[in-house]
Amino acid sequence: MALIIQSPMKIKCNICSKVQPVDLDFELVHSESRKMGVEFTYQAIYDIVCDCKNNISGEYFCYEYPEGGATGEDHSEEGCTIENLPKIEIVLDTYS
Repeated sequence: MALIIQSPMKIKCNICSKVQPVDLDFELVHSESRKMGVEFTYQAIYDIVCDCKNNISGEYFCYEYPEGGATGEDHSEEGCTIENLPKIEIVLDTYS
C-alpha cells in the first residue's frame, strides 16, 4: 500500500502572506484491528522557516479504513493557514 500525493498542500504565511507548497512525507504511526479489517493512521510533520523568518509547523493525518479506502484527514498548523489541502490517493500494492 502506498499514499500518493496527487496535488500538494499549499500554505499561506501568517506574517507575509507568501503562499508555498509543503512537501508531506507520510509515515505509518498507528494500526488497529476493527470490524472490517485494520485501520491505518499516517502522519506527516512539517517545519518550515518562511522567507520572512516566520516559523511554520504542523501535522497532517490521513486515515485508511477499510484497507485501500481513505476515511478521513485531519490537520493542525501554527504560523500559517492552509490555502489548499493535498489530494491524496491510497494505492494497494500488487505483486505479480
